[in-house]
Amino acid sequence: MSRQAKQAGVFAPVSSAAYGGLGLPLRDWSPVLQEAGYSPIGPAVLNCMAPDEGNMHMLSLIATEEQKETFLAPLVRGGSAPASR
Repeated sequence: MSRQAKQAGVFAPVSSAAYGGLGLPLRDWSPVLQEAGYSPIGPAVLNCMAPDEGNMHMLSLIATEEQKETFLAPLVRGGSAPASR
């Protein structure tokens, strides 16, 4: 189902477009996350489920560029970040 969300352009709605997300501005987060929450699988399918969404948000704010490429980009694409070094 995440594949369909990616094809529809709604995958990772709150994550930066530079790393593969939709890049919605903060003012648009609430309705999208609320709609995703109506379904038990919505947040997982859209890649905005805890704890990954919070981790992605925090990494986007405070990580170095190297950390963003290593840890943030894989999470935004729907994969797993590598184990810490």
